[in-house]
Amino acid sequence: VVLSFLPLGHSLENQTLDLFYRLRPMAPQPADLLIVSIDEPSFQELKQPWPWPRSLHAKLVDRLIAGGARLILFDVIFADPTNPEDDKLLGDAFQAAGNIILGTTFETAKDPRFTRRVLITPLKALQRSARAQGLCMITPDYDGVVRRFRLSLGGRETMPLVTYGLMRPGSALPSDLSGLINYAGPARSIDTVSYYQVIDEERPLPKARTRGRIVLVGHMLEASATPQAQADSFYTPFFAGNGQLMAGVEIQGNIINTLLDGSWIKEFAAWERSLLLMAVIFLASLALIHLKPISGLIFTIVGLVLITVVSFGLFCLARFWMPPFLMATGLVL
Repeated sequence: VVLSFLPLGHSLENQTLDLFYRLRPMAPQPADLLIVSIDEPSFQELKQPWPWPRSLHAKLVDRLIAGGARLILFDVIFADPTNPEDDKLLGDAFQAAGNIILGTTFETAKDPRFTRRVLITPLKALQRSARAQGLCMITPDYDGVVRRFRLSLGGRETMPLVTYGLMRPGSALPSDLSGLINYAGPARSIDTVSYYQVIDEERPLPKARTRGRIVLVGHMLEASATPQAQADSFYTPFFAGNGQLMAGVEIQGNIINTLLDGSWIKEFAAWERSLLLMAVIFLASLALIHLKPISGLIFTIVGLVLITVVSFGLFCLARFWMPPFLMATGLVL
């Protein structure tokens, strides 16, 4: 019980949780989502350094709208002005689309004497042209792995919560809601297309890929050691299995899919987890002191199997996380 409150206990349970994520059956690919990736092939084809001209983003928006995209989310911060003509083209494209969600973020400035957090938002003209804004920040656990979502940070709504509000106008989620992300699978489990393919005039993207879908635009730089790739790639429960980081834009897509499906994975509060742990170990102890050694060994083995099967079954079928590792350890002790 004491260990369950210490970092070591959390680490052991989190590693078990990550294993369960990797062992459970793969979910179907989310039908309502498409990621437009700012990736290496796009840099090679477009032959432009980042940041790209905003006229390119305007062209992308026009193509996606023509393809019937339902919502377009930019996991890109358009904070600074560029060429005035390009900025106007992008603003006009946003205005004409009427379904653009722009990303905002917090920038933390640390000093030995203080820490200051500044909200970074898009240009005012682009804000006015967009339909909404949302924080596109990822919140890893203390070990750097992204397992849980939060719907608000610093009093600001996140992009997934804003998207949910637009897609489900008749219902609302509490801004303090948190839970485990119901990942569709490892990296690239959400339908993904390169940025350059969407704006390619010679080989246009089939409308079936975009019609009625939520389109997320963001960096997915895998092989490149650029600042964008370093800042926007994260460890997930699948990293130990395949060694792949997941782009922030795909994590946002998984959170949006989790919210729209209502499929987030619930978990015990700390006091509930401790109470269950004490109850199981206490009852097992009462049984074991009355059993002969061989019977006690059989009881322990059956108990370990039962704890594991129940925990994995709840995780897969009921979308509930009951941490089994410390319970099993307590039973053995």
